[in-house]
Amino acid sequence: MAPLKIKNDDLLMNQYTIDMLEQNINNLSLWTLLKTQHLNAIFCFKYILDSNERYAKDEDDEDICLRDIIQWQPHIQEKEIYSLFTAKG
Repeated sequence: MAPLKIKNDDLLMNQYTIDMLEQNINNLSLWTLLKTQHLNAIFCFKYILDSNERYAKDEDDEDICLRDIIQWQPHIQEKEIYSLFTAKG
């Protein structure tokens, strides 16, 4: 069975697992993900704060910062993200 293809419109109506979002990351707007899905710190660090901006679909996606993540994902603490930066070196 082929994996489910998720589009931005689907994110507005449904919640998806982190695994499913990772499988579809190249099809999705980072802003839409941030505003509609329950994300974890690792996902945000790996995909949204990616320093190469390889997952950004447009300039708005490129401009997402830590403050935006904390605003739209209030369950994530700033120190969680900072610890990931520290671990990366």
